[in-house]
This record gives sequence, structure tokens and C-alpha cells, in this order.
Amino acid sequence: MKKFYPTLILLIMVSQSFSQESGRTFIRNFPPEEFKAATQNWNVIQDKRGILYFSNIEGLLEYDGVSWR
Repeated sequence: MKKFYPTLILLIMVSQSFSQESGRTFIRNFPPEEFKAATQNWNVIQDKRGILYFSNIEGLLEYDGVSWR
């Protein structure tokens, strides 16, 4: 019975490590051709609706999660 406990603990630890996410955040890089502006952004803010605003060298960019304006 004593040999069973270390094996059980090891199996639980291994199954827990496979069930958890890797902890990496999803990052998507947009090329300037996609948002049609300069490559340098200065600030970003999100409003209550979830719209993102970027201050860019060429002006203000708006991103709603689907398209750029």
C-alpha cells in the first residue's frame, strides 16, 4: 500500500501539469499595411465599449476588434 501513494501523487501531478494552460498571452502584431498608418504609436486607451484608440504619428486610430478606422 505504501508504494501506491507515491505513484498516485506522481500521476496527479502529471495530470495537473497537462490540464493547465501554458500561461502565454495571445499577441497579434498588425503590419502597417493592415491599419494603414505610420509604424509608431504613442499611446493606447480602451473605452467602456471595448474600442481601442491608438495615438499615431499620422493621427488617431480606432480598432473595434475587427476593423481599423
